[in-house]
Amino acid sequence: MGTVRRRHSSEFKAKLALEALKGQKTLNELASEYAVHPVQIAQWKRQAQAGLIGVFEHPSSRQDRLQEALVEQLYQEIGQLARRAHPKYPLPSVMSPICDVWHSPPSLGSLGAGGTIRMESLLHV
Repeated sequence: MGTVRRRHSSEFKAKLALEALKGQKTLNELASEYAVHPVQIAQWKRQAQAGLIGVFEHPSSRQDRLQEALVEQLYQEIGQLARRAHPKYPLPSVMSPICDVWHSPPSLGSLGAGGTIRMESLLHV
């Protein structure tokens, strides 16, 4: 039989990560002192370093990331609804980078002056 897996509290992990970040003791010394594997302490140390960035991050940039994630999710929903609203159109091979809407590739006849693509050629109306 193997040993029972131990679950460490967040406070314990933070304490060990802080000790490791201080660098006054090696990972092996901390591991023997607290009976935790050195690799585990190194992982907690990396997680603490990554989390410290968020502490000093400006609140608006955090909100910008949340906003971008929400917009991306909404574009995906719009694309799904558009495909459901037009079931008579087959699923072509090209996907619009704007909002996950499937459409056929534009033909050469749909090119306007100067080689630009007309919007009508990209939309299924």
